[in-house]
Amino acid sequence: MIHREWRDALADRIESFLCEGLSGPMLGEAFERIAKASLAAGHPDPAIPAITLRLWQEYPDYRFGVGGYGAGSDRFPYAMGSQRLPDASWNAFVRAELFLRSDREMAWPEDQWDPYEQISSPPDALTVILLLFAGIAGLAAVMLLFCRQWLTGGIMAAVGAGLGILWSRLNRASLARKPVPAGDLGAFPFMDQAELAWELREQGRPCAPFRGEQAEESYGPGRIL
Repeated sequence: MIHREWRDALADRIESFLCEGLSGPMLGEAFERIAKASLAAGHPDPAIPAITLRLWQEYPDYRFGVGGYGAGSDRFPYAMGSQRLPDASWNAFVRAELFLRSDREMAWPEDQWDPYEQISSPPDALTVILLLFAGIAGLAAVMLLFCRQWLTGGIMAAVGAGLGILWSRLNRASLARKPVPAGDLGAFPFMDQAELAWELREQGRPCAPFRGEQAEESYGPGRIL
């Protein structure tokens, strides 16, 4: 389902943020208001929570501007405006606006609404501990063998090798459990660059142009916009 009113409201705020100097706190207030309305309605349009969650990761400090911190706050420098955004975060906002202006359904599964979670989740504590002890055992083995403590050094080397093998197996199992992204993480909320290019042809250039590599992919040679 597409909730056009909420999509247009979000897209308008994003455009104002990128092109007209809307402050971070004001953007945060609008996002919070729309996100709460979507939640109360049971998220009939999955694009609303998906895009809100993603952009919260790209620009986290705008939340804290609400309730007293203005656009010039020294405590939260990102609240000074969108120009401080890194290229990747800026491009995420531009893609979000393009998607919201479209009539595309959100195709990403719910457990991948935040693609960064899929690629930056911290390793399991057990695997970190095993790797640490394997390294310590290996270093101790080298020192003991250097001192000609053959028996003790050999035992430590065997312990280190065993811990290393166990770590490798656990790490592979952990990676195998991690879901494969449903689409191109660099195109989210679109599924891939082809969908993004299509919308650019249909809608024309957005108010805020892409930056860096995304600009090359979107506006480079061979693109008909």
